[in-house]
Amino acid sequence: MATLDECDDDFAECFVSHGDAARAAVETGLSEKSAKTLGCRKLHEPQVLAACLMKVVEMVAGGQAPEPRVVRRLRKVAPDCLAKGVNEHGVDGLPPVEEAYRQFRLALRLHGITVAVHF
Repeated sequence: MATLDECDDDFAECFVSHGDAARAAVETGLSEKSAKTLGCRKLHEPQVLAACLMKVVEMVAGGQAPEPRVVRRLRKVAPDCLAKGVNEHGVDGLPPVEEAYRQFRLALRLHGITVAVHF
């Protein structure tokens, strides 16, 4: 098993602080010119998505409410990835996307955090 690489961990940390994948891409050293594409692509990588979900779980467990934008985006991306068969990632100590998403939903529900999702 591998470990989550530093760039992916940094991206997840940045993303869960504000919910903007393009901004997180730039903040972690990816190209500003293609930040929107690279950020979106990175957020859909199973190891990064699982890391983002688990960072939100940790935030909520620590008494911090995530930004509504973060919750909305993850509630859209995770089911989309799972529907496409994106789940396993091979990173030691990080659950598959499906389990991370289950923990994410449970943490938000248990702490009474509700966010309207607008489509």
